[in-house]
Amino acid sequence: MTMVDATHLVLVHLNFKNNGTFTPAQSTVHITGSGNDSLLGSANTAFYNLTIEKGVGTNFYIPPELPIDGPWYIRNDLVLGGSDNKVMLSIRDLIMDPDAQILGANASRFIVTPGSGRVVKNGLTDFTFPVGASQNRYTPVRVVQTGQGNIGVRCLPHVYANGSSGNPLTSGVVDASWELSKSQPSASTFTITPQWNSAEELSGFDGNDCGVSYSLGNGDWDLAGANIGQKSGQGPFTRTRSGITFGQNLTGVFAVGSEPLMYPLRVAPKTYLQGAYNASTGNMNDNLRALQIIPLQEPYSQTTGFTHVGRGGGETVSPNVLSVSGNNAIVDWVFLELRNGLNSSTVLETRSALIQRDGDVVEVDGVSPVIFRGREADDYFVAIRHRNHIGIRSTNVLSLAHQPVQYYDFTVEQFQAVGGVQAPLGNVWGMYGGNANSNNNVKYSGPSNDQNTLLNGCLGGNKSLILSQVYNACDLNLNGNVRYSGPLNDQNFLLNTVLGGSKSKIITQPNF
Repeated sequence: MTMVDATHLVLVHLNFKNNGTFTPAQSTVHITGSGNDSLLGSANTAFYNLTIEKGVGTNFYIPPELPIDGPWYIRNDLVLGGSDNKVMLSIRDLIMDPDAQILGANASRFIVTPGSGRVVKNGLTDFTFPVGASQNRYTPVRVVQTGQGNIGVRCLPHVYANGSSGNPLTSGVVDASWELSKSQPSASTFTITPQWNSAEELSGFDGNDCGVSYSLGNGDWDLAGANIGQKSGQGPFTRTRSGITFGQNLTGVFAVGSEPLMYPLRVAPKTYLQGAYNASTGNMNDNLRALQIIPLQEPYSQTTGFTHVGRGGGETVSPNVLSVSGNNAIVDWVFLELRNGLNSSTVLETRSALIQRDGDVVEVDGVSPVIFRGREADDYFVAIRHRNHIGIRSTNVLSLAHQPVQYYDFTVEQFQAVGGVQAPLGNVWGMYGGNANSNNNVKYSGPSNDQNTLLNGCLGGNKSLILSQVYNACDLNLNGNVRYSGPLNDQNFLLNTVLGGSKSKIITQPNF
């Protein structure tokens, strides 16, 4: 069929079927009526103007059509004019010419991309893709391109761990994602602005601490630094990200989220706590775990001298993690600091983590490297602190990124910690214990001394009192008891093990 310019073909509740050649010229095909209709036929179809203006709740379907399953085209305007009408793409692409527009799209009239079919804008410079993953979820995305390229977009119904595959994320994200594909022989730079409604925000999503993130695969996303901020609007909402570079013939998945989509810096430090160290086994004792007195929520938010920075604080551990025995059994909570690589006095982020019997410092799952989220890959100092041990900091900066994991073993050499302030534990090194008042030094006498905190602060001046099965900073040897005298007492550990029998000795944490 060959159309004549300005021809207006109205199809009332009829499918459009093209098994041959359809030449649209500058005509308009108007799809109307009260039922669902489809684009059928064995040939690819190009419309000059296509208006879809159907009855309430009816749709225009683009089903798979053998033998071609090919795209269909809009040369000028696609007008969405009905009430609650959708274009259902399935697996076939809709290709828009460089000057073509989509008019009339809103929350009740848009293009649904439940399959692999995309809306493709040839020669894109600035275009809003009016897409959604289902008929009741309108989540358009605006794309601005500097450079040359044909850009295809489809909306996915969830945020998947690996971008377009893996399990859906169930918290901390907007429950939709956008797959962008580019086909052109040169690199381009993009600005992307997704839109969503409050109904798409899953629990844990923080509209004041969110951004547009790009999937790196393997469960990692790249949201970091200046790209994190506050959502815009009163509903629907938007968030914009600029400066995205795409090479030729690439496909990427973008999503909006908070911490789950932030770039992960992975670090795996190792140290020992002197209070728990057992020289006969070469590991630490896990008495606190065995007594089931390690708190399920990190203690540092409530501990004097510790201040969480950034997204740290409130970390929790499952009882199942604390049921693990052996070398990977959990000894206690520790407090990690990510410090500026150019100025170590500046703490950028903190994280409460767990320490195993063999000294590995791990995430709250009990096995994984510690993750700091939302910071760019760069050089950082890493410090480890504990509620009754002297803190340590890496002597040199560590180059942290999402991959590979950066390992750092404080135990192998004294000056792995800045200033060499580490406790000798036979042929390894660890963190000095005895810091009952959680400050930056250990001492037996003088102002703010730890012996006084132990005797008077914790035991009320009673040298014979025993506090049994307690999680307490005065439990200096981390055996679950606080006592001043008798077997395995904390006063003896402070004076003889930590201070070498000297009541005048002071061990001071270096300035980090």
